[in-house]
Amino acid sequence: MKRFALPLLAVVLLSLVPLGGVSGATLSVATIGYPSNHGTYLKLSVDDTVVIGSWRITFYTIDPNWAGAPVVLKVQNPYQGIDEDVSLYGVGSVQYFPKNVLSPSTAYFVFKLIKVDAQSHTIDLQIGSPLKTIVISKTIANGSSFTLPSPYPAIEIKTTSIGRGNATFSIRMPSGSSVNVSLKEGSTTSLDYRISNSLLYANYMQITLVSVTSSGATINVKLPNVPSVNVHLTKYSRTPTPSPGQPTQSVVIYEGYLYTGEKLPVNVSGSMYYIQLKAVIPNTAKIAVYRGNKLVDTLILQKDELPRTVKNAPFMIAVKSTDAQHGRVVILLYGPPMASAVPILRPANLKVTLNASPLRLLLGEDMVVSINVHNLGKSDAYQIMVYAPLPAGFRLVSYTKTWSMERLPAFEDMPALIYVLKPTKVGSFTLGKVKVTYYDDQSIETGTIKTVYSNSIGGVVYAIPNITIKGTLEPKTTEGIVEKSPCVYSLPGGEVNLKVIVSALGEEPSYEFINDAKLTLTLPNGTKTFQLGTLRAGDSKTITLPIKARKSGVYPIYAKISYVDPIGERHVQSLGLVAILNSKLPDAFNPSILMKYLNDTNDSQLADQLGLVVAPYMTQNAIPKALNESLAVHSNSTELMKNVTSVVSHYYKPSNPWLPLAIIFIIIGVILLVVWLECRKKLSRYETRKKKRREGGLPKKEENENQSSL
Repeated sequence: MKRFALPLLAVVLLSLVPLGGVSGATLSVATIGYPSNHGTYLKLSVDDTVVIGSWRITFYTIDPNWAGAPVVLKVQNPYQGIDEDVSLYGVGSVQYFPKNVLSPSTAYFVFKLIKVDAQSHTIDLQIGSPLKTIVISKTIANGSSFTLPSPYPAIEIKTTSIGRGNATFSIRMPSGSSVNVSLKEGSTTSLDYRISNSLLYANYMQITLVSVTSSGATINVKLPNVPSVNVHLTKYSRTPTPSPGQPTQSVVIYEGYLYTGEKLPVNVSGSMYYIQLKAVIPNTAKIAVYRGNKLVDTLILQKDELPRTVKNAPFMIAVKSTDAQHGRVVILLYGPPMASAVPILRPANLKVTLNASPLRLLLGEDMVVSINVHNLGKSDAYQIMVYAPLPAGFRLVSYTKTWSMERLPAFEDMPALIYVLKPTKVGSFTLGKVKVTYYDDQSIETGTIKTVYSNSIGGVVYAIPNITIKGTLEPKTTEGIVEKSPCVYSLPGGEVNLKVIVSALGEEPSYEFINDAKLTLTLPNGTKTFQLGTLRAGDSKTITLPIKARKSGVYPIYAKISYVDPIGERHVQSLGLVAILNSKLPDAFNPSILMKYLNDTNDSQLADQLGLVVAPYMTQNAIPKALNESLAVHSNSTELMKNVTSVVSHYYKPSNPWLPLAIIFIIIGVILLVVWLECRKKLSRYETRKKKRREGGLPKKEENENQSSL
């Protein structure tokens, strides 16, 4: 029922437009047919044709049970050179032609189904054509005449008298008959055109009197959009015998796709028929039926239309869906039970596309790989298996290496397959081809699996080398205690040489490097930047420069480096403390003076940096001592100890801490057991002696003493 909803709505709306009359009508329509009390109509049997000039209108088919829905007309359009179908759903339904007309007034025809007679297998059909104005404000002087121009019929209109606000006209038809018409200003009259004794073009011409002056009568004239009066009815000639092979019972013998140009073979008791799709546009298909090499019928079918009977062949055909983009339709083919369609074995055509991003990446970054599988063939693909590549030097982060799918329809895409890889080493790589295996209609018959491969893509994995820095200060005089050290004492105004070595640590200079490197040093008198250029793994750059402290103080020298990685991103990295220039302390290496300075200034940052500088040079005995002193004076020694413990645990793994305690408990337990056994032994001996008493009397004094002592 759903497919009839839209046509039935159109019927309801269009039936509100009256045909064949002008009074009260917003659309004036001329109608062709036999005159009756119900208007003009034509009685048609299946395959009867009405010819109107260059137009041919054929009653093409109806529901085989003559239930009335739908009645299908085939209209041969002389302007487009094609046959188009018009479906009328039920008595009273109205349809304009063409169906996609923008305005009803511009339609060529208006069709209305008046009656369906199942007994006589006929329909009563009204064929109308909307009127349009062909003559506007034509003034005809009294006594003068005007003939309609070509290509319209040569109808002559003559003004015979003019009155005050009215006029009389004599209308002469090409057949020679004439009629007199009197009109008042603003009124309209309608005239029929008799085509033959029984056939009439009703409401063919409308004349409106616009105005009347002494100069004459001014009129407008309307004629049909299809004004030809060359109309005749061609009855289809039928023989008493039915069409050969016309089925008395039909079953579905094929339901499936048919592509443009394909011929579906159908065997009916040894006779071969072929169903060919000639053309397809949205919602419409043109299908030809052959018996052997002979064309027996051509049908123009609408989507969701009821099955259409094929002339001279035992079939009915319906179109379930159309796909103009891919040149195919889904057809329902009905035929006798003994008929069988020979399946068309089509190939699938899988195209596999491999993509990855990024193709230039740094070690540690993720690369997202996507695989797209498209079926560009006419057949479905079955049991699809996708094998994704995993190149050397990468590890799989997510998803698996294999996907499968039971069925991929023609012209559809498999859901994108996505997985993530992470590189484990630097260097160039190639992401190998994706392998896809599948079956299609052809290979299922032979049992041969089909294999296709995708493109392959390549890329490069880079890394940023480990950047290290080492700095030394060299006093220019021998007054310093140490000649070369990261921490040097110099008198205010004294000049020392700062030597900085920047190194790039790595193993693959072709893939581990930085570009446009710039080193920035924080010096006693401000910052200074040095261009280092490109640093590859294994490279070192040395910078030497004189520095001085203009006034007394402790000057830590910090460094940071700015560079562009191999991918093109800029980074800024802090390299921390490089050296310390001391122009305040009289002895750069006197611990008590250094501690006093730190206590006075509370310079925690300098203390941290000094610790980092001095720590690598401390002896095994000095480190525990320093730790002990730190814990003694630290404001939060508990938290500090936790941090120290977390660091120490990485380097020292003690044996089971519970083992000594367990041994102690075991020893204590053994001692207690021995004591208990000894006590029990003595108690048992005492009980034995107590039972040995002298006859008739008290125990001996010795026994009493033993009991007391016990």
